[in-house]
Amino acid sequence: MASTRKPAGGTDCPPQTSAGSSSTVYTPLLSGAELPKRNLKGQLISAGVLALALALACFFCIGRRNERRDEGGVAKLPVMGYNTWNAYHCDIDEALVLKNAKLLKSLGLADAGYTYVNIDDCYSEKERSASGDIVASKTRFPSGMRSLTDQIHSLGLKAGIYSDSGWFTCQLYPGSYRNEGCEIIPGKMGLRLPEV
Repeated sequence: MASTRKPAGGTDCPPQTSAGSSSTVYTPLLSGAELPKRNLKGQLISAGVLALALALACFFCIGRRNERRDEGGVAKLPVMGYNTWNAYHCDIDEALVLKNAKLLKSLGLADAGYTYVNIDDCYSEKERSASGDIVASKTRFPSGMRSLTDQIHSLGLKAGIYSDSGWFTCQLYPGSYRNEGCEIIPGKMGLRLPEV
């Protein structure tokens, strides 16, 4: 059996092992006198290389910040704007949507990039039209969706609308299932962003 002892003076020493064997769990650490001397020249070179790398990274990031993308490319920002669901759920109508669109403009949010006015669930009638289209609620949107979107566009904003790929929306209004190809009435309604 190997015995271990700690000598006086508080310094560690390797465990005592049986004759001829060596310990595999002990590697002595270098003492202060045995540590390699720090090389000032090497440290300065390392610091210079690091500073240059950081400067180049900042240059490329800042230089690209002002680039514009093509209209067909990936946008620099996500679609930003106002969505009726976030504040009103199903309690929406034409006057409320228009009021909030005007607020985007008057508060300067449109100038900051918040340009979409998205009309969420509950804007339509509970039943489709005779031709199978989803139509805007005649009581909530008496002027019709086209008139509302024209007013939104006149403010320099874009209008979007919610749809659902299932039979029904989350609030049980007609969904777009099996009508996706003909459904994008957004064009008929003057909308630019179908929100699914």
